[in-house]
Amino acid sequence: LKKIQDYDLWTRAIKQVRFANMPEILMDYRIDIAAKSAEVVKRSNDVIYAIRSRQLKSLGIEITETEADNLHFVSANQLEKVDTKLIGRLFSIILKQNKSKNLYSVKYLNKQLGRTWIRLIAKQPKAIFSTNITLLTAAVKGLLT
Repeated sequence: LKKIQDYDLWTRAIKQVRFANMPEILMDYRIDIAAKSAEVVKRSNDVIYAIRSRQLKSLGIEITETEADNLHFVSANQLEKVDTKLIGRLFSIILKQNKSKNLYSVKYLNKQLGRTWIRLIAKQPKAIFSTNITLLTAAVKGLLT
């Protein structure tokens, strides 16, 4: 987990600790340009994929390699690469599974995925045709909160 141990820490800690966003900046973050080699990026992405997979498994969700790639496109803000039907279906499953398991804050997960869905529609307007009631509800909540 070298270089991305903080991401793993937060995904594990969220199950035990209450989190909140603070409005003020408390520190600066340094980016090591040398850490951007293709090999380092690939290793980091492999670990990030594994962490996401572990989080989804805790919700009872197994994902395919294509779904993992699409989640990565979303998190990297490469929205033009996203298969909106696939990610819309996956977002809906995540929201439904989390609602039943209550692993993450339902309010904030709805807000985050709803806002992300709206950004996807703005980038790929045809995504609107992949919107279902679960995503529509999350998008509306994302706009209102």
